[in-house]
Amino acid sequence: MKTKPKLNITMSNNYIKIEGDIMFPSLTKLNEITGKYQVNIANMSNGDKKKLEEVGIVPKHGKNKINAKGESDPKPEWGWYIVAKSNRPPRVTNGDLTEMAPEEIDRIGTDSKGTVVINAYEWDHKPSGKSGVGCGLNILQVSTMVHRKDGTDLLTPVVSE
Repeated sequence: MKTKPKLNITMSNNYIKIEGDIMFPSLTKLNEITGKYQVNIANMSNGDKKKLEEVGIVPKHGKNKINAKGESDPKPEWGWYIVAKSNRPPRVTNGDLTEMAPEEIDRIGTDSKGTVVINAYEWDHKPSGKSGVGCGLNILQVSTMVHRKDGTDLLTPVVSE
């Protein structure tokens, strides 16, 4: 029987700060596929990648991306990325640490820049025999906002008579 390697997760290193591009945020509503609040953080530095690997979180590279249907869907422009998830809505702030209102959070678009604080935790799914280290989403600080497009820019004002 295989023994699991001892992971380097302690209270002192449980929270990790990662900087990168914000991709596909689901921060006020549950993601339709996973049923969790989540955000992808892409184009992280090699230093941030190493911090994650030290606690057992394995970042993925966009060139090897697989979509929700299990099909190859390469995104090399993403570089190294993680998907941080939570069962509860995360705290979301702007650059000066002011909490953002839900309407403003919903306008955070892909390619915004930010810092995420995640926590590493071990998980074990007994029915499948799978186990690993999860990437919990705690706080997202948006340093550069790219507004989500909703089609409003295609409309022109109509003056009624």
